[in-house]
Amino acid sequence: MDTKNLQYQIIANSSATDAEVSAIKDAAAKAEIDNILIEKTGGTTALGADGAPEVILLLKYAGGALVGGVLAAIGADVWKKIKKFVTTTFKKYKEGFNPKEQWFYNPIIVVDLQVNEESKVQIHFPRRDEEELKKSVESLQEILALYNSENFIAFRFEEGKWLKTTERFKNQEQIRDEIFRKYDSGAVQNIKPSKKLYGYGLLRLVLVLIFIFGSSSFITQKLTPPDYTIRFKRECDGAKCEKIIDLERSEAIGNDIEALSANLERFEFFARFTFLRFDFQITNKSQFIFAVTEPKYEKGVDIMMQCNLNGKDYVFSPNSGIIFKQKTSLGNIVGELGKIQNILINCNPAPQDVRLVPTEQVVVAPNAQVQFIYNEEKYHLRFLPDKWNYALTALQVAILLGIFLGAYYEILRFVKKGLK
Repeated sequence: MDTKNLQYQIIANSSATDAEVSAIKDAAAKAEIDNILIEKTGGTTALGADGAPEVILLLKYAGGALVGGVLAAIGADVWKKIKKFVTTTFKKYKEGFNPKEQWFYNPIIVVDLQVNEESKVQIHFPRRDEEELKKSVESLQEILALYNSENFIAFRFEEGKWLKTTERFKNQEQIRDEIFRKYDSGAVQNIKPSKKLYGYGLLRLVLVLIFIFGSSSFITQKLTPPDYTIRFKRECDGAKCEKIIDLERSEAIGNDIEALSANLERFEFFARFTFLRFDFQITNKSQFIFAVTEPKYEKGVDIMMQCNLNGKDYVFSPNSGIIFKQKTSLGNIVGELGKIQNILINCNPAPQDVRLVPTEQVVVAPNAQVQFIYNEEKYHLRFLPDKWNYALTALQVAILLGIFLGAYYEILRFVKKGLK
């Protein structure tokens, strides 16, 4: 390469200070690059601001074709100038403009070899620390072995060795512009989600709905207390049967109510965090059987149990019973159990008349016996779920799931952002 056809030029940041320009000129002078032109047409970032200072050394060759490519045509004296300029420029920035010795104040130094105004080779030097830079300069001749006279090639020094790439140097503004263009709405508006993404989205929706409705059903079922039964005995004389309430039976009923109260409190511990409401109802069941011995015939007898306590009449029907609490929480029902115990024990009715209302014709043999057989008196304590229990539970689960997933994805986004 005829050095008469070789011209040197330096491009610095457009915001480079006079002190920076003076330091760059001094580095060029020490590298024996005389009468060099310095243009402030590079990146706009100021020293130590949101980007690094950039120093680009241009070697412009104007002439005929170079046999073996531009790198092979460079003489030893030119290589010597390049190495001197790179090391001196780095040192001047480090000593003169980096008082805290923070690596991001170090300059980005690039050597750009151009043939007839067309960039052919770019050499990107490292900037993390001075020792790494010196190592790259000392091994600079290694790029000759990597060079194959490509139309364009760039070299980077990474992990202690030179590597080649086709990626051209970009200043800070060009890098930011590419990032903004990547996420520009106009650039992505024509991107259509694939069928696979639709499939994944639909699958996630189905799984979320299954979880919401399935867990709602599980909660309402598991937090609805089962029916509770209290039994009484009666003494029958063939015509009437009287309920027996002695001390032993009173204590037994009290124990049953205490056990029920403790059981409901366990349900209430979890149900208090929900919208579950119940109707508390008491019913009784058929206690007598109408029996014929010949021909054998049996029929249950439904009766209403009636009693009076403190001037109030209570009628326990097998079908509807008495609702003591309506649309209330289990905690309120627990507070009602003492009243229920008092009614079941002390609301002792007068002897109940048992009558069979004929609904069909029964043929009885002459020697047959017709009897009313006492079976057992049972009172069922029922907890009837409100019709809105399931819907409100599903709404509550959906809200909680939305809060949880929102927090999860926000934390995930924060972690990913922190790892970049």
